[in-house]
Amino acid sequence: TQFLWNGDVLLSETRENIHKTYLYEPESFRPLALVQDNQVYFYHLDHLGTPQEISDARGSIVWSVQYRAYGNVVRKQVEHIQNNLRFQGQYFDEETGLHYNRHRYYDPGLGRFINQDPIGLAGGTSLYIYAQNPVSSVDPYGLMPWAWNGETGMGHHLVPRGKANSVGLDLLSTKRHTPTYFPEPYQPGMHEELHRAQKPFLGKLQGPWKGTQDELIKASRQGLESLNHMKGVLKIPATGEIIASNVTPTEAFDKLTEWHDLKLASTKTKKDC
Repeated sequence: TQFLWNGDVLLSETRENIHKTYLYEPESFRPLALVQDNQVYFYHLDHLGTPQEISDARGSIVWSVQYRAYGNVVRKQVEHIQNNLRFQGQYFDEETGLHYNRHRYYDPGLGRFINQDPIGLAGGTSLYIYAQNPVSSVDPYGLMPWAWNGETGMGHHLVPRGKANSVGLDLLSTKRHTPTYFPEPYQPGMHEELHRAQKPFLGKLQGPWKGTQDELIKASRQGLESLNHMKGVLKIPATGEIIASNVTPTEAFDKLTEWHDLKLASTKTKKDC
């Protein structure tokens, strides 16, 4: 089989004189249509972007399957054409039964990756886990899960949680009570993009910070200026309280530090009383 890629997105494949071309929603891994033998077929997806059915131009179902929670196909209901696209960013390998997930391979039967996470603990404490909840999260790059449902998931910590904890920035080091950033609308790769922008100034994402609190806050802000094309919401996951909306990562960071300063001042006032 010969594959043609556009970066991390599979554009087409050719096998035994059968040529397939894939069309996706803009800037995403969510397939819209498949062109094969001069015929156009349309994908029908669930809320995570996983193909459930494929129909032809007349509306007839030509492919339909049932999955288990972690993406293992348990029953092929209709298969007049072949489809190997699975969870976002995953391609089913017939020879091994594994899913190619860009940076590593995923075993849908086990519900786990078979390789360690290339970015180490930055993707989570378990190096093999696919997602904490496959019903609400996707991992199109095979690097780190992102909660698809911003109402319940944890966003991006603009000051790395572990480093904040190492220098005593307790208010910035919680999982769900620290305001975190949610790009909106979220597109696959945005979480990784945030980490890439900050990494040159923060070093390894895991491990303690060796400088002062002020130096950590300054370093965390650097690099975010390059992401002014991104907009999102800064909110507290545990309560849903929105601190700022329609803001760039830099604007969100400034709102985060304002929130932090107010919390510290409030705590000091209570102690003085």
